[in-house]
Amino acid sequence: MGLCLNFFYLIVYLSMHYVEPFVKLDCVKSVIGIFNEDAELPCSMEAAGMETLTLTKLHENGSNDKIVYKFNSNENDTGVQGRIRLHQDSQNVSLIIQKIQASDNGTYQFFVETDHGHASKSIHLIVRAPYTGPHISKKEENGTMFLVCTTVGYPLAHLYWKTENETISPNSVDNVQLDELYNITSSIPVVDDWCSIKYTCSVCVGNDCISRELDCLKVEAISQQPLAGDRTRVGVILSFVFLILLCTAAFYCRKKFSKAYFWKQSTATLVNFVAHSLISYSCCSLCIQVNELKSELKDTNRKI
Repeated sequence: MGLCLNFFYLIVYLSMHYVEPFVKLDCVKSVIGIFNEDAELPCSMEAAGMETLTLTKLHENGSNDKIVYKFNSNENDTGVQGRIRLHQDSQNVSLIIQKIQASDNGTYQFFVETDHGHASKSIHLIVRAPYTGPHISKKEENGTMFLVCTTVGYPLAHLYWKTENETISPNSVDNVQLDELYNITSSIPVVDDWCSIKYTCSVCVGNDCISRELDCLKVEAISQQPLAGDRTRVGVILSFVFLILLCTAAFYCRKKFSKAYFWKQSTATLVNFVAHSLISYSCCSLCIQVNELKSELKDTNRKI
């Protein structure tokens, strides 16, 4: 009799657990989110009457896990906390992170509770800020020519220099993190002319690469010292400005000379014109100084 009673209890126990409603939670394993855009962590649940939902960001070593979102149906929760909001309809229990940042990168754990049980799943959020097409510029420093490649994005990437025949080791690589994005700069020395070899700069995140070839017609110059051509242009401009000033001085001083002398001088060579203009300018200055001296003498005599 006792054996039959135990068997009966076993049948009842198994039957109760078999018909007991359960919670089934399904989530995608990973999501790629674009920097400064909204990212959805999609999950679905085969159970009704969700009481609470907790989203925890897991730390890499399992410690310092942080609860970043919690929903409680009994507290008239609006389903929005900070930049995270709940999207729930029918079986959908997805969470949306608005304007994701690089710091949002990581693994998140969903934990839901209902009247019939609980379940948990994890989603890995991969944040990407697509790198800008590599920008190639040139500079000359202390007599050495360099090509400089610059790009901005996230996560940390690698820059590669290549020619038609080989991969070139960069002279320097700088990684600066600004506003959570990486600004990467790499430079290589150039021995011959800028365009004697086809140079290509590539930025790679894993196996995903973006390449840019040096465009000699559009490449911008960034120099710490003036180039020889720049110094020549500056000299020409200064000479032209001096000549204009000289001609202006001659124009204002020509009234002190006779009309015949002026017309005679106008037919002279450019060298004679410049020489006479200098003399005229000196005479005008001397006249002005003499007049000022006379005025000072008159004022002195008047005071005496």
